[in-house]
Amino acid sequence: MLGALVGQNISTDPAIWLQTFIIIGMLTVIWKNNPIFRIASFTVVGLLAANSLCTALDTINDGAVSLIAGGDYVYVIVLIVAAMSIFRLSESYGWVARFPTAYILGLGLSLAAGPMARVLLEQVAAQSALVIGGSGIALFNGLVSLVACITTIVYFVFTSKIRRNPALAGMAKIGRYFFMIAVGGLCGVYVVGNFQYQGMALEYIVIDFLGFQAVG
Repeated sequence: MLGALVGQNISTDPAIWLQTFIIIGMLTVIWKNNPIFRIASFTVVGLLAANSLCTALDTINDGAVSLIAGGDYVYVIVLIVAAMSIFRLSESYGWVARFPTAYILGLGLSLAAGPMARVLLEQVAAQSALVIGGSGIALFNGLVSLVACITTIVYFVFTSKIRRNPALAGMAKIGRYFFMIAVGGLCGVYVVGNFQYQGMALEYIVIDFLGFQAVG
């Protein structure tokens, strides 16, 4: 049984009041874009920016400054690269920030390329095994997954050659449909997750802010 809600005193914690204001302010956008929503959204952005700045300063202090003070001078390069990123705020020297950005992107892509390729090959091999040795629903699932994997790869990898090759064009079209189905499924999961978060937010207002408790 769900029981009844028994009201208690409204919370006097300023943090709970602030969180409740932000939740209600964000929900007012359902009505229309209004000053309350803008104040709430600006408050969230400001708090996130302040938290990110404090986290970044702590990371620099713990991960570089303290190590340099201990004699590990190679981290001076890290501080220089980090300082170069700040030049993005300058109109005249914004180009300096391109170097650390390009380095970070290149390093991240190179580190991710190997695992991604291995996962992709393992996926193709697993689906091929289902097609070769499977039967019934397992064979059907393996065949659909294998076709979806290969045609989606063709859609993204051979984009520039599709118009000149009818076979690739057909495979790319099928891959686009599979990709759209996958994105639609992800969007559905995202929407359902947002509904769950909305329920948690309303529960926070009722229980933590208003002080209602379920009994019975």
